[in-house]
Amino acid sequence: MKYLFFLFACCISLTAIATNNTYEKLKEVNKCWSEQTDVSLTDLPLFSARTEHEWIRTHLRLVEKTLRARSANGLSASQVRNRVVALDHLHQYWLTGNFPVNDRYTYRTPIFIDQYDNFCAVGYLVKATGYEQVSRMIAANSNLAYVRQMSYPELAVWAQEYGFTTDELAWIQPGYPPEAHCGKIGNGVNGVVNKLYVDITNERMYVGGQFTQVDGSIAAANIAYVTEAGGTYTWHSMGSGVNGRVNAIIKHEGRIYVAGSFTEAGGIPADNIAYWDGTGWHAAGCVNGAVKDMCVSGGNLYAVGDFDDCVAMTGGNFAKWNGTTWNAIPGLMGHVNTIQEVAGSLVLGGSFSYGGIPANAILWNESASFQTCANALNNEVMDLEVYSDSVYAVCSRTHATDTNSLFMVLRNGTWHSAFQYATAINDFYKSDGALALNSLCAETGSLNIGGQFLYSPMMGNYGANCFNMGDYGNWMSVDSAVQTMVMFNNKLIAGGKFRNGNSGGWSGSIPVNGIAARITPGTAVPAAPGYGHTLKIYPNPAAEGTTMSVEQHYGATGYEVYHITGRHVATGQFTGSTARIPLKVPAGVYFIAVDGKDGCREVSKIVVE
Repeated sequence: MKYLFFLFACCISLTAIATNNTYEKLKEVNKCWSEQTDVSLTDLPLFSARTEHEWIRTHLRLVEKTLRARSANGLSASQVRNRVVALDHLHQYWLTGNFPVNDRYTYRTPIFIDQYDNFCAVGYLVKATGYEQVSRMIAANSNLAYVRQMSYPELAVWAQEYGFTTDELAWIQPGYPPEAHCGKIGNGVNGVVNKLYVDITNERMYVGGQFTQVDGSIAAANIAYVTEAGGTYTWHSMGSGVNGRVNAIIKHEGRIYVAGSFTEAGGIPADNIAYWDGTGWHAAGCVNGAVKDMCVSGGNLYAVGDFDDCVAMTGGNFAKWNGTTWNAIPGLMGHVNTIQEVAGSLVLGGSFSYGGIPANAILWNESASFQTCANALNNEVMDLEVYSDSVYAVCSRTHATDTNSLFMVLRNGTWHSAFQYATAINDFYKSDGALALNSLCAETGSLNIGGQFLYSPMMGNYGANCFNMGDYGNWMSVDSAVQTMVMFNNKLIAGGKFRNGNSGGWSGSIPVNGIAARITPGTAVPAAPGYGHTLKIYPNPAAEGTTMSVEQHYGATGYEVYHITGRHVATGQFTGSTARIPLKVPAGVYFIAVDGKDGCREVSKIVVE
């Protein structure tokens, strides 16, 4: 079975978790919580890290519990029976978790039925009790309305028949947060991305892996770079590239060093490491085996992997570059996957022993050589990252029984499970391969974890491949393993084995081909009405029947028009170099959603007079 793996941004604030803010969070899901007189705050669960999807589930579970406990005085026998039936449907609804997906608006809003045919809680109850046509009629006319704004006799009759007040239905109805989704980096690569590296000075993102072509038509042998301007990504080849797998990329002394498993770079001999000077390739010494990662510390370049020193053949899988040759730093037995500078020292991770004792993670510096931690890690370390003044490690599961030490934090020389600050490791399962957390990437206020896993809290099944801590509700999905992540121009970029990513919601997907940007609310997804930041449509206001234009084309490919009530009005595609919208609609307020060529969508509010 093939799963769709989700790239989560399920971030947490450690200080918030220590406080019970459940009631405040529930009021954010639905402000009607403040109106309930039979809800005791002491009966609410303690605040804990949950995705926005889980907060909606929690909200509905607690609402169901309270409504079942309310007095049936004043209801007829048939109303009581019908109410129980409807609450049974509500129970099944939140267990299943097929909630509407808000991937069009950057603000929380109710959505009666989303574009993937997911019904909101109230719409589902009406549908499940045999009145689906009523739910669809409401969605067609008032899809973004709150229950108290709905003046439909059909809904009023249903509520009376099933023993609900309008206020109770308003309390059931959640607002749905915006969802992050995948954005395309051009047309991606025709293979696998193993490493992403950002040169901040020159505003370039280097992409290495196993591929022969990028952006659908550009020949690039296993290495290329990307520039970005105005949301448009442009791919660039680097000569004839290298003739084998690229695992590591780093900038040192103005040169871009590339390493992995290859014998040529730009057509000249190169033993697994070479550098690009901006115009051509040069050999960079010799290592006998595969390089997995590189790091610059104290002005020196270091490499780790599965190799020997070509000169001394002393092994160790850890070496230092002196500008001419690589000098082995012996002591580790096994292979090293990752290296990270921390306050002038280096932390190495992989599957190795030191002094005959299993370690998998170890510290090193020039003066003190290797320093073991107070405890070893049981699983193979795949990546290391400094976040919030601590060192974090992610692992691939290689131990027969230990599934708790896949996400670890180093404090005072001792490794601790970091899942206590996020969610239970029991919520993570293997997908179509081994359970593995492969990559870490810090951003302001949050930490992203990428890998190959399924995330299935409670009854839901979210998929996997990346997990973020610090900001609820931001996730993106891809259909195979994430290998590497970076922040590039304030966007999280993921690379790996995947071919497709989510275009919004649980079901829609787009081809991304090994590399994708996480498009989060407030960047390139639709802006709240009146707050569009790059998309401009004119004239605005417009007269009835006006043909409108998208300013500077925006790289636009198509559009959709919605009335302010959520009713879909028109769909169209753009051809040629102009982007024009024939607006044959009556006077009113509308949203025009325009799709850009990079797969992003923005919305502009239009007034027709």
